[in-house]
Amino acid sequence: MPRPPRNLRLTELGLMFLAWLITTSFYVLASLGAQGTMPSRFGVFLGGMILISLLMHFAIQRYAPRASEVLLPIATLLNGVGYVEIARWDPTLARDQALWFLASAIALTATLKLVRHVRDLDRYRYLTLLAGIALLAALR
Repeated sequence: MPRPPRNLRLTELGLMFLAWLITTSFYVLASLGAQGTMPSRFGVFLGGMILISLLMHFAIQRYAPRASEVLLPIATLLNGVGYVEIARWDPTLARDQALWFLASAIALTATLKLVRHVRDLDRYRYLTLLAGIALLAALR
């Protein structure tokens, strides 16, 4: 009996490559415009963003292969553009943004591993709502 083809989520990977390219271009252009030089931590930024988003990609590929292939690249792009904007204002806060990106990757992986069916989360919808409101209220 032939095995079914493996879902490699190539659309998601291609869109994430585009998100990496756009974010990297913004980062370089913002640094060149503001300081006239390449960003000092360019390799760390690019490597960290690619590594974290690839880890999330592989977690989704393993635990939720039928999930939308568009959401992760959009989230990666929004996070990257947000990082670039924050890095222009305050590099310390940009480091915090990168740590939050890593925390979100860990939370995504843990959620995908622990929650097998999305319907299981319906029981906690009000608790999730309160947690979301509390996180929004906790912003500086």
